[in-house]
Amino acid sequence: MKLRYDESYLLILTKRLIGYLIKCGATPSDAQDITQDTLIKVLEIEDVIEPDALQPWMFRIGLNQYLDLYRTTKRRSQIIEAFGQTLLPITTENYDELYQAWEYLTFEQRLLLLMKYDEKLSLAEMAFRLNRPEASLKTELYRARKALKKEIEKGAQNHE
Repeated sequence: MKLRYDESYLLILTKRLIGYLIKCGATPSDAQDITQDTLIKVLEIEDVIEPDALQPWMFRIGLNQYLDLYRTTKRRSQIIEAFGQTLLPITTENYDELYQAWEYLTFEQRLLLLMKYDEKLSLAEMAFRLNRPEASLKTELYRARKALKKEIEKGAQNHE
């Protein structure tokens, strides 16, 4: 089997993805497992992904798998503590409400909020990673914050 991508380039991307996932909170072994799964997906569909789109695609897939891992291991309170206080001025003691609101967001909304508030990336850095215009990301980030706030308020009204 002949690889479409240079092996050294793939090695660099896998090391970056492992570091990125560890920075997001994954354990080193979880980050390596997720990266391995992502690399397998790359090799399965390598004819579809262009080389310049490979890095954003790998990071998107890796982050999605990491969020799934978070959900399945029930570490919800860590997500809420890490992202809830920086996203909105929330004065709730019940983190389950915020987690439920987080679940209603699309993957793209979660990704943008994580990149902006957890990684503290600028719009320019986000645009580069996602290969998208800054203006559209700014709008989508605004809509994601608004959607999260709306879901939190809706959840609070349901409990009253």
